[in-house]
Amino acid sequence: VDKLKKYITERIGDSKDDIKILRFNSPLFRVKEIKTPILIIAGRKDRVVPYRQSGKMIKALRKAKKEYENLDLEYAPHNIFRYIDEKEKVLNKIEGFLAKYLNS
Repeated sequence: VDKLKKYITERIGDSKDDIKILRFNSPLFRVKEIKTPILIIAGRKDRVVPYRQSGKMIKALRKAKKEYENLDLEYAPHNIFRYIDEKEKVLNKIEGFLAKYLNS
C-alpha cells in the first residue's frame, strides 16, 4: 500500500496537499465542460480505480444531460484487456461506440 500511495502521489498528486489541482483536473468536477459523448468502461474488481467512481461520473453526466454510454464489467480488474472473458465484450462496445459517434 505504501508503494502504491507513493507512486500515485509522485505521478498524480497528494490527496491532501494538492486538492485544488486534483479537483481542477478531475472530469467529475468539470462535467459541464464536456462536449463529446463519453464511453465509461468499469470493472468491479478494479483495485486501482474504485468502481464507485464510475457511478459518480455517470450520475454527474446524467445530471448535466451529457451523452454517454457505459459498460459494467462484473469480474474485470483495472486492465480490462488482461481479463480474457470480458475482452470481446469490451472490444464490441468500443467498436459500436466509435461507429455510432464517428459516423454521425
